[in-house]
Amino acid sequence: MPSADAADVKVETLDPNNGRVIFIKLEANPDKEAGDTPGEGGGDEPEPAPEVSAIADILTAEEGDAVAASGTVMAVTTKGFLLQDATGILYVYTNGDVEVAVGNNVTASGKFDNYYGTLQIGGPATVTANDNATADPSYPTPTDLTDQAVYDAFKTYSETSPVDYPYVKVKGVLSGRYITVGSSEKQSMIYYSASDYSDYDGKTVTVTGYIVGFHSSNGYYQLVETSVVVDESAEGDDEGGEVTPPAGGEEPEPEPEPEVSTVAEVLKSTKGDAVSTKGTVMAIHQKGYILGDATGAIYVYTNSAPTVAVGNNVALSGTFDTYYGTLQIKDAVVSANDKSTTAPSYPTPVDLTDQAA
Repeated sequence: MPSADAADVKVETLDPNNGRVIFIKLEANPDKEAGDTPGEGGGDEPEPAPEVSAIADILTAEEGDAVAASGTVMAVTTKGFLLQDATGILYVYTNGDVEVAVGNNVTASGKFDNYYGTLQIGGPATVTANDNATADPSYPTPTDLTDQAVYDAFKTYSETSPVDYPYVKVKGVLSGRYITVGSSEKQSMIYYSASDYSDYDGKTVTVTGYIVGFHSSNGYYQLVETSVVVDESAEGDDEGGEVTPPAGGEEPEPEPEPEVSTVAEVLKSTKGDAVSTKGTVMAIHQKGYILGDATGAIYVYTNSAPTVAVGNNVALSGTFDTYYGTLQIKDAVVSANDKSTTAPSYPTPVDLTDQAA
């Protein structure tokens, strides 16, 4: 039983390690005045939470400023989301640690940041309030970037100033996360999508969303999508899928598909050649995979998490490329995949543990 006197308190308790009864003596501190709060007397004061500001005001803040904003979630990625209020819109970078959904009304706080032209709340940011609403937000009319002149005008704009998140749409062929219109010189990329569009690979789609950045060295936009719609007419649908013959009554000759080559033959190609091959997926990388056949192996660059798995037997077409000595196929479109999960047969490895090797 506990016992006490004016000077101290003894508490009888049980030691969980051996079952013995032990005594803890709690002595009064004569130097501490009545009313003192436990824990006072050391350490830094916690930073006060930033006041909620209009997004338009945050966009003029200094990098590193503590900021907070309230608004509606307009689009979601695996790394964050787009937040809009009555004054503007900006990206909230959470590194995937916060779960929100389109339509939620939230308050987010963090550090203001300019990430290669993307103005954002980072840190990573935290969400301090969420009403979990699911009503669809109202989107503006998108600018159609399918037209080359409009695309080029946006390209110039995005390279010379921070992106202010224009709402756009673009129609093209989807390959991984890339939408290609006409040629590889005109691309957009779906930015860290929270959705899986692997079933749309190789199909003509219209992607609508917000531009959050521009990759100047490779010349493509980064889009946070709000919708991806497959163009059924481009997939051979009876309605709207016919080709109009030109004057003279002759139908245009379709562009020939590249002949299927062995991997060894592809490796002898010239940079920029259209190539086609087939083989087994031997290994997966976060930006691509190794494809092998009986003649050799080659890297297939996807610039995003691949939609194939080790053991799949696939056929694909793309562009032969060399990247700092790595021979690879880029802009690849998979035309066939048997979804096999049989482990492939690997050659005997060269042991590099020995210094001479």
